Amino acid sequence: MILRVTWLDALQIEDWTVISNLDSDPCELVSVGTLVKETGAMLWLAREVDGADGTARSCIGIPQKMIVRREEWGD
Repeated sequence: MILRVTWLDALQIEDWTVISNLDSDPCELVSVGTLVKETGAMLWLAREVDGADGTARSCIGIPQKMIVRREEWGD
């Protein structure tokens, strides 16, 4: 199953910055991939899956608590 997942992530600034200018909202990201594993804590998507040997490539683990929206993607 291909999913499109909208989720919240942290922001990071490496340079010196004015503290009052720091954003108060988390970064909203969108990831699309094949659902390869899901637990109570994590949802794992992969860019490529080899069904013959049970391996996946380019995986991203998204904490369930950070997911804003998830929807099936494609046909």
